[in-house]
Order: sequence, then C-alpha cells, then structure tokens
Amino acid sequence: MTDPLAASGRPRTAHPADAVPSDAPAPDRLAVDHRPLDGLLPHHAASLRAVADHLAADPTVLGVVLGGSIAHGYATPASDLDLTVVVPPDEYRRRVAENRLHWNDTDLCTYPGGYVDAKFVDTAFLEDVAAYGSDVARWAFLHNRVLLDRTEPGPDGGTLTDLVARIAQFPVHEQDERVRTFAAHLLAWRWYLEESAVKESRYLRGLAVQRLVLFACRLTLAADAMLCPSHKWILQETARAPHRLPDLLERLDLLLADPSQDRAEALISDLFAHHGQDRDDLDAHWPSLFLRDTELAWWHRRPTAADL
Repeated sequence: MTDPLAASGRPRTAHPADAVPSDAPAPDRLAVDHRPLDGLLPHHAASLRAVADHLAADPTVLGVVLGGSIAHGYATPASDLDLTVVVPPDEYRRRVAENRLHWNDTDLCTYPGGYVDAKFVDTAFLEDVAAYGSDVARWAFLHNRVLLDRTEPGPDGGTLTDLVARIAQFPVHEQDERVRTFAAHLLAWRWYLEESAVKESRYLRGLAVQRLVLFACRLTLAADAMLCPSHKWILQETARAPHRLPDLLERLDLLLADPSQDRAEALISDLFAHHGQDRDDLDAHWPSLFLRDTELAWWHRRPTAADL
C-alpha cells in the first residue's frame, strides 16, 4: 500500500550513495550524517534514492532518517529500508487520529522482496526521546543517517542530524545505578527459576530463563555505557561489548538450551565478579530493588527495569 504524496517543488536531497566527504558542509540546511554507511549495497542505495525523492515531493515531510539494520551494520542483501519520517505537529496529530503512523511500500524498491518500512513522528517526539527516551527508543536512532532535513533549527541552532545524535546517547549519569539494578534483577530471576521447578511451571521456567539472558545482556551493555536494542538484536549488540565476560555469549546459549539452577548461579557469580558487583549487598537488597522496578514502577511514574 502506497501512501499518497502530493506533488510539490523538491528540495535538494542527500543520498548515501553520493559519497559526500565527512567534513564537507551540508548544502542548504540539508544535514547529512557524518558517519559513512559502511557496506551499503548498490540496490539499497538506488532504492533509498528513489524513496527520498518520492518523500521530498510531499510538502508535509520535514525530514527523512535512515535507520534499521542498514544503519546499525546488520544488513543483508534482502534487508528492507527502515525510515523515520518527520512531519509537522498538525500532520502528526492527523495521522494519529487516522491510525496512519506507519507506511509500507514495495513499489519504490529496486530489488526483489525489498520494501520500505517507515514510521511517522514529529520533532516533539524526537525531543522527548532525547530527553528521557528508553534504551530501545534511543538505540533505534544510533548511527542513523539523515537523508532529508527541512526542519526548523532548534533553539540552539541545531539540525535534525544534531537532534538524532543527541538521542543516540547512553545516559552516563545513570550508569552505576543501572548496573546495580540489572544485577538485582538477575538475582530475582534466578529465584524465579528455582520457583519454576518447585511449581513445576514450564511457563515460569521459560520466562525466568529469558529474563536471566535479558538482564545479563543489559548489565553487560550498561557496564560499557552501551544502549540496549530491542530483543531482535540484543545478543548481537552484547557481542560487541568490549568488556563483556569472555565466554558470555556461549554461556547464554547454553542457558537457553539447557536451563539449570547451577548454570544460572555460576553465570551470575562470574558476571558480578567481572563487573565489580557486591554480592553481599545485592543479596540483601535485591527484593526491594526488584519490587521498586516492577510492581511499584507505575506508581513512581518510571518504566520497569526491562524497559529502561
């Protein structure tokens, strides 16, 4: 299904295939991400050119940002084109009212099976993500490339590229507390894994193992001040953490394949020792920390630990 776009005068549009030097000035307020898209395939570049030109014809489109697997370095030849399309507030409200925040198109891609997967936002949303977005929301903009920018400069004169760069920042001021929080959740879900055997609950066992893997990854990423992606990419991103436990990925895979209390306990102990966590302190306080970050999270107007 193609989103109808009104014809209009087209601004100058930048494309990843244009090979603009990283230190070249951006033309006519068109902010281009200085980070090159390594390994961009010709058919992706050609399709992005067609899509950007198509969107530039719509006067309600203020910006186009390339994200997804291509921006994050996980692309395959069959990867789709993930875009964030920035529109004015009134257009965004109209799309919310009409349930049209998503656009999928197969006609503009130049390769078999290719498609555009786009979401619509306004700059207020982007500013909110920069101010207090979750890791998943921030990571979505990591290494993104601005293809088109017709937005008004921010109060500090910043461009859309500047705003995207601000979004994709790990909140370093929360790092120590996050590491401690994720460590506490490892102990909580170790207890739930034990309870799953007592209750003979396959569901609880599966959930506990998934959460143990999640929080092992979250602790590892936070310790390296790295944003946590969605579940789709979390193991791949954890493998990029420079100071991870050396055999972490192999041990997570074993835990998923054959969960056991001994395997979970050994992993937690080694993670705590590797990242300098005080086991005695965490053993004493994990129930309160877990309660704060799960059952009471809504009351404190904060996300759960899994959604930080």
